[in-house]
Amino acid sequence: MTQPLTIQTLRLTGDDEGVDRARRAIADANRRAAALDSAEAHRLFALRVGQALDGGRAAVLTPENRRRLLATAQRLGLRPFDANLAIAVMQDGVRRGEPVGDDALTRVAARVRPNRAVGGGASLVGPILAALAVSLGAILALIAWLTGE
Repeated sequence: MTQPLTIQTLRLTGDDEGVDRARRAIADANRRAAALDSAEAHRLFALRVGQALDGGRAAVLTPENRRRLLATAQRLGLRPFDANLAIAVMQDGVRRGEPVGDDALTRVAARVRPNRAVGGGASLVGPILAALAVSLGAILALIAWLTGE
């Protein structure tokens, strides 16, 4: 006869303040570990580009490999423009005979500087304020129309 499968969970024990402090510390450590510096993201992406280039100094990148690279860049938090620029910089370096090494990766990270942190979202303050202003204008126009003023 087989034993029933039981699921055991781990839990923090102790006073509520200690548990809350431990949870906050764990959450902070997870956020710090998940953060990827933009220069490191670009270096990692450039390394992937260097590995995907075919044809020696011809530096050929098949459409399928480009799609894969752009999907990787998106997962790393890079903008499509930055990813395509990094691909172009790597291809140019290989075509000029520069090795795909640490210098090339640093060169890509130095040339491609995103205007936002990797993993961060674009600021929504501007669009939200614009939507509020348009809504307020529409409400005022509606009130003026209803009151005949």
